[in-house]
Amino acid sequence: MGAPTWPPTPEEARKATLEEYGDYARAVMDFDDDEDAEQALLAKFLFEPPKRQLVAGEENGATLDSMFRSLQGWLRMISGMDFSMSYSDPASTDGENLFLPRAVPAPFQQAEDALLYRCMGLLQLGMIRFGMLENRRLLAEIHTDWVLRSTFHLLAGRYVIRRWSEEWPGIRKDFEAVRFLGKAGLMRVNVTTVPRKGMPKPFLPLYDGMSDFMEDAGFEGTMARNAIKAVDAASTPAAAKLVIAGHAQRLREKFRSLRLGPPPLPYFLGILRPEWLLHDVAAEHAAANEWKKGNKPIRLLLRAMKRKGTPSRIPGSIRNRMRASSSGDAPPRLEELITTEIEARPDEDGSREYDEWDNERGVYKIAQTRVVEVEANQGPLESYQRIVDANQPQIKEVRKRFEALRLEERWLHGQQDGTEIDLNRAVAAMADIQAGFTPRVDWYKRFQRARQSIAILTMVDLSGSTQGNIIHSEQEALVLFAEGLKTLRFPHAFYGFSNRGPRDCRFQRIKGWDDQYDDTVNKRIGNLRPGGATRLGAFIRHAGWMMSTMPQGRRILILISDGKPEDRGEYRGDYGIRDTALAVGEARRLGLHVFCISMDTNELAEEYLRRIFGPKDYLVLDRVDDLPARLPEVFRTLIK
Repeated sequence: MGAPTWPPTPEEARKATLEEYGDYARAVMDFDDDEDAEQALLAKFLFEPPKRQLVAGEENGATLDSMFRSLQGWLRMISGMDFSMSYSDPASTDGENLFLPRAVPAPFQQAEDALLYRCMGLLQLGMIRFGMLENRRLLAEIHTDWVLRSTFHLLAGRYVIRRWSEEWPGIRKDFEAVRFLGKAGLMRVNVTTVPRKGMPKPFLPLYDGMSDFMEDAGFEGTMARNAIKAVDAASTPAAAKLVIAGHAQRLREKFRSLRLGPPPLPYFLGILRPEWLLHDVAAEHAAANEWKKGNKPIRLLLRAMKRKGTPSRIPGSIRNRMRASSSGDAPPRLEELITTEIEARPDEDGSREYDEWDNERGVYKIAQTRVVEVEANQGPLESYQRIVDANQPQIKEVRKRFEALRLEERWLHGQQDGTEIDLNRAVAAMADIQAGFTPRVDWYKRFQRARQSIAILTMVDLSGSTQGNIIHSEQEALVLFAEGLKTLRFPHAFYGFSNRGPRDCRFQRIKGWDDQYDDTVNKRIGNLRPGGATRLGAFIRHAGWMMSTMPQGRRILILISDGKPEDRGEYRGDYGIRDTALAVGEARRLGLHVFCISMDTNELAEEYLRRIFGPKDYLVLDRVDDLPARLPEVFRTLIK
């Protein structure tokens, strides 16, 4: 073969291009016009949505967010169940709600990934719908035995697939198609992926009808094959529960005798979490509030008083016999069976997770940050009162200036009736008449004195850098702003923000939307405590989510901060600025007006503020002491 020529021939150039850029280049090389080819190449970068990757950086397929509403609606329609849906990997359920992975494994395949999500959701809901999770004693046993958990899950999953296919024959095609989807057949033990090749042959019949990537089990899988036949032959749900429980127990003993571990589960089958299903929220709440009943001696005395004559001290042997005789056939308590910590359900603490923009790789990192709402610290009421007493003249002035903003005075043009003629509309109507057209009749205008509905959320930076004079000025500003907003009677809220890493972002409620200005709120305003970092993008996204469903016509987000967004690790410099800028853009697309008041006196502050908020939606204060006085001016411009 001869050496390549220079300049290369068209054939050589085409071959080299395909080798470097792959099949994507093939789609644009057939254009006759170079301009069309260039537009086709740029379309990928200009119009396609940004990619999303898992936090660790591995590639992923479609995300649950991209199909959340349609998937939830479809599953509710098919199952007839009212449930909420959240995130967990692997897929699971707590008996009431559905938990699905944030993203499925790579590669990205829109139709196949939607199919995978549908099947995962149906399997988990089927476990609830067809009564597979009702036996608490069996669940308690499953919790301590991974082999039994896997065998039960595989047999129950097979029954659920059969029941859905009988109830909705069209769904049978989905379950048949998912068998041939490679990512759906990834094998896992808990969350650890294991290879399909070399799997013990006694396991293999359990995957019949679930995955077509398995070899024949031969004679070694006889017991598992008999279990599958028994499940398929079960005619009623009651019979199915007994058959599944019995054969799962037999398979467990068989696999133990062969010194085999738990059978891996296909990815789309999810995982059973008995600790969620046995979780007694009422008991935990009672235990958490036990301290309110007093110290231990007092609690023992109260119990003795309730017994009314029963000896307060009972010998241990008698007490044990009493406990044993009163227990009867009740299932053992979860605490008696578990030696490890119970795994918490996602979002159990009310937190929310948000994606974060990775500027270096040009992708969104899925669920990188976690924001939890907490109450701001309280302190003595005297701290708030001292601020009020020291700013009485300013408070009177703020009330006066905000009182003038209660009414909005403007001309409404294009009205069908009014107090005056709208000259421009009247001229246009006369021109229509002269041209032979039917004129519009909106040639009046009238003067309006009213104020459109407005909601304001003020975010206050409580990071460690605000310690000292800055935090004191923020407290004064909140006092003045609160007095003005009381006059206007707009819905409003004050929140502080600081974080210790991406998974501990605290959105501190100073005054919630429904809170009144009582002593509790005043104690929070007068005792703000700085500490932590400023992972600003996460808090802006949370504020956007909080205000996105509010009915007010104008929603304003005011941010008071003393510096650029920074946190430990990579969230500094250009990374933090770009993520915050994208978060601001996301909030504006939700209909929010975002404005920043910065107390960063650095000469480079204007540069990064312009990149984040644009040329007009920020204000830099030269002196920190100017913040309380300038806040009413800023607000006046925002509500125009």
